[in-house]
Amino acid sequence: MLRQIFAGGQESRSTSTPAGRSSLLVVIAVLSTMLCAPLALAQGGGGTCPGVPDVDESEGCGAQVNDGCDGGFGFTDIDCSDLVCATTWAGAGANDVDWYRLDVEDTDNSGSDRVTFQVRSSVPLVATVQLGCWDPVVQSQDCTFNSALNQWEMSVQVCAPALTTLHVRFSPGFLGSGPIIDGYPCGGSGNPYHFNVICLNECDEPLCPDCVRAPEGMSAWWPFDEQPGAPFAREVVANQNASYNGGIVVGDAGQSASSVGLDGTSGYLSVADSPLLDIGADDDFTIMGWIKINGGSGMQGLVSKFDAYNTGQGWAFALTNDDRLVIKMVNGGGNLVMLSTDTVPRSRWVHIALTVNRDSSIGGKFYINGNPAGVSDPSGLPDDLSNDQPLYLGAMDQGLGIDSFFNGGLDEIVMVDYPVRGDAIRKMAEAGCGGLCKQRLHVTRFTPFCDGDATTEAVITIFNDGIVDAAYDLTLDGVPANGNDCDIDGPILLNADVPNPIQVGALNRREVFVTITRPQGMNVDGDTGCWRALLTDALRADPLALRRGFVVQSDAICVEPLGTPAGVQPIPIGEITPFQFAIFNRSAAVYNLMWKIAAVDSVSGQPNSLLRLNNEEPGDPVQGFSTIDPGESTIVTVDTSWVFNRSDSSTKGKTLDVAMYEDPGKIEPDQGLGSKGGEATERAASTACEDADIDCDGDVDVDDLLALIAAYGECPPDDACDADIDDDGDVDVDDLLQLLAAFGSE
Repeated sequence: MLRQIFAGGQESRSTSTPAGRSSLLVVIAVLSTMLCAPLALAQGGGGTCPGVPDVDESEGCGAQVNDGCDGGFGFTDIDCSDLVCATTWAGAGANDVDWYRLDVEDTDNSGSDRVTFQVRSSVPLVATVQLGCWDPVVQSQDCTFNSALNQWEMSVQVCAPALTTLHVRFSPGFLGSGPIIDGYPCGGSGNPYHFNVICLNECDEPLCPDCVRAPEGMSAWWPFDEQPGAPFAREVVANQNASYNGGIVVGDAGQSASSVGLDGTSGYLSVADSPLLDIGADDDFTIMGWIKINGGSGMQGLVSKFDAYNTGQGWAFALTNDDRLVIKMVNGGGNLVMLSTDTVPRSRWVHIALTVNRDSSIGGKFYINGNPAGVSDPSGLPDDLSNDQPLYLGAMDQGLGIDSFFNGGLDEIVMVDYPVRGDAIRKMAEAGCGGLCKQRLHVTRFTPFCDGDATTEAVITIFNDGIVDAAYDLTLDGVPANGNDCDIDGPILLNADVPNPIQVGALNRREVFVTITRPQGMNVDGDTGCWRALLTDALRADPLALRRGFVVQSDAICVEPLGTPAGVQPIPIGEITPFQFAIFNRSAAVYNLMWKIAAVDSVSGQPNSLLRLNNEEPGDPVQGFSTIDPGESTIVTVDTSWVFNRSDSSTKGKTLDVAMYEDPGKIEPDQGLGSKGGEATERAASTACEDADIDCDGDVDVDDLLALIAAYGECPPDDACDADIDDDGDVDVDDLLQLLAAFGSE
């Protein structure tokens, strides 16, 4: 990829030209290998049944008989030691789904069996394993290509508890790029695959679901993954570390990795005062985590920040004598108490959560193990609860010194500056020992091959959100055409500039530059191939994250995203941040470029609804037109800014892509020309908006009036309704009058 600022160019608007990273056009002497070797991404010929099967799926090609949890709950039952032979297909925008069911008998009474599904296929497959249709995925894997045997292979291993049932799903696709929906038609009997079921008597690792992404907008996160001897408990959002006091066990077994154990008589943790831990006037919030009650009676503090000595305001989240969850919020003008209806079970790890929307009469919601556990009205106390006292974990200070000690364990305690949705809380609870993901991986979404270039360069950013240094292995490979957004076979040769293992410090990031050799099938402007990056733990070989990128042929013009760092650019919350793209015309003729720039989710590619571009509506792209003379360049700049409305989720830690496309509306999907990652950073001192400031831009003006008129009527169920200023469920004349009364205010 060309990495330079082109002299003598034009600009779409007045702006200074930053210094880009110097050009890294790497010539790789592998042409003879490419010409002689078979295309590694071509359809394999393997998968043919090697003998008489114990189970023959016998599903007609094009049919969906054993559609299992996806449809009619049809399963193919299998047993240990079985050879299972089957066929699959992908074509005309759809693909086959095959579900199998295996009972884990544990004949030796060891408590668990190691079950391996050894798969050989003519088609790349994705496998997922669940204990039940409504249970989370505990294992997911896809195939790698064995060029010597011309087949796709994978070995899926699960340490399955005794007397459970494994539900296994196979379907054409890749984890990084999604399902394959074309390219493998029936052609008669279908495309064969087979697998052997291998059961071994004993294993001892926990069967953990996949980790889930930590919520955006965290104001604090204490993982409690420290080992004995650690001087304090690390907080990973803003270094709000917790000090140990009294009877504490560090490095105790937790729900996810380690935990901290408190003795119920003197043990607690204290955190110095921080603005992120305060709850201001009208501030919404969430507190959640894993607790294990070992004993105790009376009130037991969980998380509290209260000033009983000066201002008389603050808050405390605790357990009652009968093990119900309780939140007490106190201001000089009054106090408010909310209780859960259900109790927290003892002697086991339990996920608890409290979400508070202080504008709503039903805004106080409790959850136990992801299930609703009570609703209360927090709107009676919208006042400021902030103070300059420490935050306590496992205790409270109500004016008589530290007391109300918690007897039990704490793990993965999180505070969030908005009410997390119930479905997200349920997923975090279902993740169990999988916990919250502590690694993130970002891959450049669109990387162009400019006008005949043999190589290009993409950037991978590895984030270590854990509290200890980590070593990772990075695996790169191409993805076959899928009949959808990857219209040619992806690249074969991808070379990272950093060898494995890749060291990333605690709470840090590292960029890896990847040189990609042009795919053999890339010949026409707009040809798009896919590649993927797999991040694994270098010590345990556990897969941690998988992301996909695109390479695109771009004739005549070349787009270079600018700014530093090269991978993911910080977008400070509460500020306007420019993203810039340098566009060079390599042709001998004037180039008229109609472009579109959009902010999209890094994983799904869907519009990001929390970022404004050039002050347009969140999620909307911006479009423009640039005329570029031969051999000249221009710079296109788009301003980005986060949106904060009362019912929006916060965006701290959100990773996205700001992408430029060519000819919007003429090519489907739009041709990506280049992209740059972005991440929200630095929570603003205050993100609260006046009720009538619907667009949260700092004043009440005609834009807010137009937004109210556009939303006039009943609010949609379960959706944000920011124009409902009085929070009565509809946008009507009462809201209009409140807006007019505030018109012109800042």
